[in-house]
Amino acid sequence: MIWNVKVENCWHKEKLSAFFQKTSKSKKNNIPAKTQRREDSVLKHLFLCDLAASGSYLYFCCMKFILASIILCFSMYLYAQEFPTFPNGLIYSDSLINIMKHDFDSLNIQFDKNHFNIDGTIEPVPSGREKYYSHIQAHGAYVEFESKESDFSQLRKDLDAQKSYDEITAKYVNYIGQTDAMLLIVKTTSLDTNQKEIEVLNSVGGRSESYYELAVNNHVAGWEFKSKNKWVYEFSHKDFSEWYFINAYYLYEDFNRVTIPQKYYSEMNYARVLLGEEGYDHANKNDTLGYQPITGSCSHDLYPRRHAVEEASKAGLANRPHTFLLAHLDVMNDYMDRKSDFTYEKSKRYTYLKELEAVNIRVEDLLIGLTIVDDSLPEFYSASPPRVGFAYSVEEHSDFENKIIAGMKDKSLDEFNRLRFLFIWESYIYYLKDQIPAKQKIQKLNESEDGLTPIMKRYLREFKLQKG
Repeated sequence: MIWNVKVENCWHKEKLSAFFQKTSKSKKNNIPAKTQRREDSVLKHLFLCDLAASGSYLYFCCMKFILASIILCFSMYLYAQEFPTFPNGLIYSDSLINIMKHDFDSLNIQFDKNHFNIDGTIEPVPSGREKYYSHIQAHGAYVEFESKESDFSQLRKDLDAQKSYDEITAKYVNYIGQTDAMLLIVKTTSLDTNQKEIEVLNSVGGRSESYYELAVNNHVAGWEFKSKNKWVYEFSHKDFSEWYFINAYYLYEDFNRVTIPQKYYSEMNYARVLLGEEGYDHANKNDTLGYQPITGSCSHDLYPRRHAVEEASKAGLANRPHTFLLAHLDVMNDYMDRKSDFTYEKSKRYTYLKELEAVNIRVEDLLIGLTIVDDSLPEFYSASPPRVGFAYSVEEHSDFENKIIAGMKDKSLDEFNRLRFLFIWESYIYYLKDQIPAKQKIQKLNESEDGLTPIMKRYLREFKLQKG
């Protein structure tokens, strides 16, 4: 069998030498010699180590392919500037900017004409509904149970019997892994692997880096409005693992949905006018989009973002403002699928806010309108709060900062959207280049906690410790 054929030492040397020569020839015209030598050294070292360990032809071929992919990502990381700029300092040409100015001026006029009465009151929302409603949400706790010895048959019976939080956590304390007793739990819908609609519970406002998602099955319609003091859990056991897991939410109250205050309707309506139907198509992954996003191979793969900018440019020159804005917002929010993505790379992907300002978009209104999310179906495009904060962190924006803090402290707004404002503020403060005012802002907000929820207060206290 070919899989068992041993590779002789002389074959090693001959084939490796030919491979490295071929690689060097193919790259020497594009990559500086110093970096080429570095790549060759890394490649040779990894190849020789792994090849010596395996000694099989098949393994050699697989490693050759894998390492070629690694070198490709490494090369893109070293040399590529994200986007070239035009003499105007923007990533779009003057001709495109002028076309989009005209189109967005028209949309601004359309918005002002159709969504306000003479007395300044706001017309109903574009979808024809008279009100926007929040996502369904409730306060609760998360508990993860894990064990090698027990299949949790008794624990599952106790959870099904809806025994109290204190009783369960005391009885099974030795099996508890992660836990958080102060969470906001938001109920949404999603599609499973069979494209069947399912209910999903997501935690918001947990401790740093904590995020829990739970699929809900076999529940009677309307169960969420009778959920006080109830457990919702998911049992799992992987065939390749000795471990058994139960991920569970305990709900302190019934789920609830509230009306979003009308004072935010202007920004929400403005976002819907500027994005049009494509804002719904993108959020629901419809194939009718003006452009189709693509998937990247790794953190350093620039092609998905470059593709979005290219599509935005094509749409702009073709007088398609909705598609232009959608593609550019994908770049700003970094809504790109990647097979792998490391957190430390995200701050290197800029937001290009001034391009939106250059085409006469009311940027603050747009981004606030995309920050506040409602429960409408189909869903509408929403902004990434950390990316919005990052976009404004180049310099201090006092007016914008005050609006964000006002949203955080607005007791008439649901807590999920208030937390989204908090995440904008956190990112804005974190990335401010001048850290002296940043620390002062953290201290000031911690000293004036009026209007903040317990979850928000805890989040800010932990953020203060992280920032020193």
